[in-house]
Amino acid sequence: AIRAKKSGFDGIEIHAAHLYLLSQFLSPAFNKRNDEYGGSDENRARIVIEIIQRIRRAVGNNFIISVKLNCNDGVERGITIVQFLNICKLIEKAGADIIQVSGNFINRPKNNIPYFLSETKNVSDIVNIPIVLIGGIRDIETMEKILNESKIEFFGFGRPLICEPDLVKRWENGERSKSKCIECNGCLKTFRS
Repeated sequence: AIRAKKSGFDGIEIHAAHLYLLSQFLSPAFNKRNDEYGGSDENRARIVIEIIQRIRRAVGNNFIISVKLNCNDGVERGITIVQFLNICKLIEKAGADIIQVSGNFINRPKNNIPYFLSETKNVSDIVNIPIVLIGGIRDIETMEKILNESKIEFFGFGRPLICEPDLVKRWENGERSKSKCIECNGCLKTFRS
């Protein structure tokens, strides 16, 4: 975080989703510890909270700390929506500036797009920091509708920008057609070769 700040970045993102290490601490399905880092929501979130607090002390208040979290793990006995919402409140209290809601994409029905919309709306109703909705958003009309009907303030894009790097510029210039991304991951093959 200090290196990012010295390099001129506005902030960093702590990736505590997708069942990577920090996500496994948060998930009751994986975290079987019986010390201060296991058990209750507060204990399972402790490592992420300590990371946020230490980053904040190191970089000060004028540097963005975003945290990406799973709203569901997609595994048996994984994080519940109640646990997720509680952890979001703890993350906000610890000093995070933004929460990005993610989760298990694999088991989600294709017709449930945008992904994580209800979960993201739930979080935006209980915290006072900006919330980012990700997954499956491909057009301006959907974003405008969500902006007008919820407290969600930001949208995250991954594959649409890989498929079409000039997408935002195209939209800014008035060409409002939907992204060409069809979620096939074909554009990622270029990076894997």
